[in-house]
Parts: sequence; C-alpha cells; structure tokens
Amino acid sequence: MAKKGKIRLADRMKTVMVLHPGYDHLQAQFLRGISDYAHEKKNWILQINPNVPSLEMRSLEKWHGDGIIATLHTKAEIVAARALPQPVVNLSGAIDQPRLPRVMVDQAAMGRLAAEHLLSCGLSRFAYFGENNRFYSEQRKQGFLQQLADAGRSCEILECTTIFNRRNPWYEWMESLERWLRTLRFPIGVLAVHDFAGTVFIETCIRLGLRVPEDVAVIGTGDDIITCDFSVVPLTSVARNSRAVGYQAAALLDRLMAGEPVPEDDVLLRPEGVVRRRSTDVVAVEDPQVAAAVEYIREHLTEPLSLTALERKLDVSRRTLELRFGKSLGCTPSEYIARKRVERAKTLLSACDKLKLQKIANACGFSSPRHFREVFQRISGTTPAEFRSHHRRRSHD
Repeated sequence: MAKKGKIRLADRMKTVMVLHPGYDHLQAQFLRGISDYAHEKKNWILQINPNVPSLEMRSLEKWHGDGIIATLHTKAEIVAARALPQPVVNLSGAIDQPRLPRVMVDQAAMGRLAAEHLLSCGLSRFAYFGENNRFYSEQRKQGFLQQLADAGRSCEILECTTIFNRRNPWYEWMESLERWLRTLRFPIGVLAVHDFAGTVFIETCIRLGLRVPEDVAVIGTGDDIITCDFSVVPLTSVARNSRAVGYQAAALLDRLMAGEPVPEDDVLLRPEGVVRRRSTDVVAVEDPQVAAAVEYIREHLTEPLSLTALERKLDVSRRTLELRFGKSLGCTPSEYIARKRVERAKTLLSACDKLKLQKIANACGFSSPRHFREVFQRISGTTPAEFRSHHRRRSHD
C-alpha cells in the first residue's frame, strides 16, 4: 500500500498533447471523444494546440509530456512523430503511413455504405469524384467500386489533386470537373470523396443546368452538418463516427503510455451510417414493375405490408419480383422495405425526441417494438434508443 501523501505511479498525472489543424466540426468531434476518455481517466491533463492553428511535430522535440494525439497529413510529419520519445497516435487517413499507430474510421466501409445507398435509389450508373493524392480517397473509392461490382455495376472516376499552387490553380480543378460532367450519362449516382467536394459537385451540376437529385444524386462523406445542411441542395453523407474515433485514439495512447506494444495495423471503426438529405431523395427505376412496387411500398410503408399483398397488386410471382428487384435495386423486396422503414424511423427519431419507440415502430409498419429494434440494429448497427441518444448529443454539440 502506498504511503499517505505519495502518488502511486499508476495515478501520476499524465500530460497529453492534442494537435489538430483547426476547429471544424470533424475536429470538434475528435476532441469530444478524447475529452470523454480523459474525464474517465481523471489523471490526464490535455494540452490542445497552444494558441496556434497548428503545431509542427518537430517543435515537440524537447517537450516533456507523456503522449500525443495528432492529425498528421504528410510524410515529414510522420517521420518527425516516429523520432519523438513519446508515443504518438495519428487520426488522419491522408497518407498510407506504416509503423505509426493510427485510429480512424474504416474508409472502405464508408465507400461501401455510399454504394449501398445509391443502389437503393434504383440508380444503374455511378461515378466517383475523388482526390489522387490522399490515402483515404483511394480507400473510399475501392470500397465503393467493390460494392458496385458485387451488384454488377461499373463506375466512372475522376480524381483530381487538391494541392493548389501557381502551377496548379484551384480553378483548373473546377474546369476539369465541368468537362467530366459533360461526358456522363444521366441519371447517375455520385460519391464525392468528402462533403466539401460534394457541395462543389452539386453547385457545378446546377451551373450546368443539371437537376439534383433527379439527374445527379450526390452523396458525400463526413456528415459535416454545416456543410451538408447549407449546401444549395442539402447533401446526403456517410457519418464518420468521429467522437468514437477520438475516444479510441485516447484509449490506444493510454495503452502505449503503459508500455504495450504498437499494433501492427490501423484501428478501424465502423462508420455511423448514411444521413439522408435532399441530394439523394430519388428513386430512379427503369423497370416498370419495380417502379410500381416502389411506389406501392412508399404509399403503404406505415402499414404491416406483406410480400403476398405486393404480389397480388402487381400480378407477379415472388421469384420474378425478387429477380427484378435484384437487377434494379441490388436487394430483395423484403430488404428494400426494411431499409425504407428504418429510414423513416430515423427521421422520426431525429425529429420527435419525446415520441415513444412503440409509436415509432407502429408508424413505420413494424409488427412489434422487438421487430423494430432487431431490423433497425441489423441495418444501422445501433439500436433505435442509441441512435436517438446520439442524435440528441450531436444536436446539442
């Protein structure tokens, strides 16, 4: 037992530096997750970008703290981080960085979720608008392409540099986007590498006389609420789960400061899911029977809709309906109904904070609260109550 008045080594205060490039929505969520962990530990002192927008890693060579959580975008920063005596955990997916611990969202999973969402809109043509100098862009693209390939779909690709200077002015990026847009066939679903690129894409479409989402359905990644909600057409986006990333980065740093070995691979967290807004509020189905089925489902979504009723309405066999849905939407009729019910439930959970879950289950056509919970968790990876709680925190933040 430690003597009175002395602090045990395990309880010694630890100073953790948090370096990040700014105070946008993404960084704020990282910080909240890190702060959550620090408050639980009770013996952490956080130092956050001391009165400067960003701090170079090499400036910490003589710093006497215990650990660092940083957003590192360049190879030079990675090299400097590895040279420091303190353990460093990176939050950035900008480059493929071996031998440095990192926690981030599963970038490929974000691409897969975006593809699933656009496929559920009934689209048959797809495109990816990315960056050619970012690791996360490559990962999101690969996840997007793989999910589309599994559904028998191909994809057009435009990747531009986002390193702008006198030799590579930013307006040439805009001009290349316009030229590429003129070569596409519509309607089409587009994944933009992040929300800012998504808003630029939407603005360019409108400038060229294209309708969003009727001609071009656009989805971004990150779910930066300000960027998405104030886009000229509100932007659908794949939410990162940034607060959880910050929390797990702090947990990993804690283990490293305790002497545990560096993990061989990145720690990847599942994205939260798709937050649907106006930019993908469309169902483009060329098959007339599937289009009729989609319309019937939309009109009867609040009822305990059965496939038998759908078959009778369309005068078609279940097998034929499943084949047509698979070809047009990449899923079965049952799965399409489940996804649409969950989408409606998310809207109600977000908008009606005091509406009881049983009433939401009834309003979305679920047979029981238990069925509601099971389907919602299977599709969203979280329970209805957890989704509502998280939305409440995000709104408060």
